[in-house]
Amino acid sequence: GTSKTLSLQIMLDTLSYRKIKQLNQKLKDNKFHFNVKPLQCISFQGTRSCKPSAIKELWDQTERYSNGKIVTTLFLFDEIGLAEQSPHNPLKILHQLLEHPKISFVGISNWSLDAAKMNRMIMHPIPLMDRNDCLRMAFAVSIRSNSTFLEQEITNVIMVYEKIMKDQTNAFKPNGNSDFFGARDFYALIKHQITHSERSYRQSLEGYLRNFGGLDHSNYGRQLRKILKEVLNRTEGEVIRELKKWTPVMCVERNLMEKKCDWSPNLMVSRHCMIISENYYSWQLLLEYDILNYNQVFLFGSYFPQDMYSNITSYNQLNKIIDCMDTGKTVILHNLESIYESLYDMLNQRYQRRPSGNMYCRVALGTESRDCYIHENFKCAVIVQKEDAHSPNMPVYFFRFEKQLISYRNSLPSNIELYVESARTMLLEKFNTKKLPNAFCGYCRDTLYSALLYLAVQKANKANEQQNDEKKESSRTTNLDTVQFDKKELESELLNLLNPLCRPEKMVDTQIKEDIKFYCL
Repeated sequence: GTSKTLSLQIMLDTLSYRKIKQLNQKLKDNKFHFNVKPLQCISFQGTRSCKPSAIKELWDQTERYSNGKIVTTLFLFDEIGLAEQSPHNPLKILHQLLEHPKISFVGISNWSLDAAKMNRMIMHPIPLMDRNDCLRMAFAVSIRSNSTFLEQEITNVIMVYEKIMKDQTNAFKPNGNSDFFGARDFYALIKHQITHSERSYRQSLEGYLRNFGGLDHSNYGRQLRKILKEVLNRTEGEVIRELKKWTPVMCVERNLMEKKCDWSPNLMVSRHCMIISENYYSWQLLLEYDILNYNQVFLFGSYFPQDMYSNITSYNQLNKIIDCMDTGKTVILHNLESIYESLYDMLNQRYQRRPSGNMYCRVALGTESRDCYIHENFKCAVIVQKEDAHSPNMPVYFFRFEKQLISYRNSLPSNIELYVESARTMLLEKFNTKKLPNAFCGYCRDTLYSALLYLAVQKANKANEQQNDEKKESSRTTNLDTVQFDKKELESELLNLLNPLCRPEKMVDTQIKEDIKFYCL
């Protein structure tokens, strides 16, 4: 998120065919008496599977282009740090290629390479942004959008970002990972606030909770409430109400509904979404809410040896993703780590608009790459496990997403959450046990939350059918805010739902005790 790619793109745009005359005129006006030839860039996408032969082949092709006197050629090695991790050791070819190069070379990496390679190049590290950098960037985007964004609002966004990044309690650093939040989250928050021009909408905390989500422990919630209350001058009650309104489930829904920005043809409203699943099954509650549905394309990775070590499976998955990009479908990816690095430009929304008005991005296919068309309605969501997302060694591509942690415990509306303790107490008394796992097969801490959510959704859908209500376009989720249960109804519905899970010996024991109680009366 330090604008490495953006910096290079500005340079390539300035030295392009259509702008080279303007540059030469500026040089002449400033008494630099020489002409600069336009720059042609040949890109190579680094991956963990690339090979030296592919680099050498494209290098030779770039050198052939440089034989003409019309253009200057540049070999761009994108994500060179990923290529260094390849078992084929592809970067060893650079030792000889960079010794006496006939063409220009630029490499982009998120971390340092070994000294033997770096000594053959000029290293240009990009420092982190300070407050002045943040202010200039925010005002530039605001002016471009013709937004009535107040200076105080921009300052508030920057102060929230600074306090989160400089927090000393580790509330925003899961397992000590100081890179969980970064500059990309700040950029996305600024764009979100500016895109929604209505001042009343900007007073909402949606933007903050969507771009600084993905955590759920109590320290995180406490520190986030404290920061928002101090910087935005809100009361404790106002912040808590907003937190309950913008649950992770609601944030995921809003992300998948947003497509592109109205005031800029090149600016997307929101990033792609990372769904962090607390348990391997937690993300499936989005199916119950109908946020994820069968109109979307689901792609799952495989642990079969022939699939894991064969490029054919990866190519098939990439082709399906490219088809979704072309047709504007929403694609859900799960356990496809082997191909994520081939989709860096897509995940980063690094789209290039052609003169035709269509958007394209680069997709790496093995040792080659191709430009693929991007439909304006295309959206991508990636499902990962909590332990992977919160790992200190989280993959680089994680930084590109709007992150939300999904669990049954944080998905219940506040009006349904009120029934959790009473339902637990009722079950303990009904089955005369001290621990519910002793009574139900497969019972875990999410079981009761899942059961209450299921019953609430069923009751809300039944009410909607009776009233012939149509779903509103602004929200696809079932409205659970008005659902209520009385004590007898809740007991009856829960027992009907959980009785099939009850252990046989517990059913017999419970029935015997009920009979004894009856005859004693």
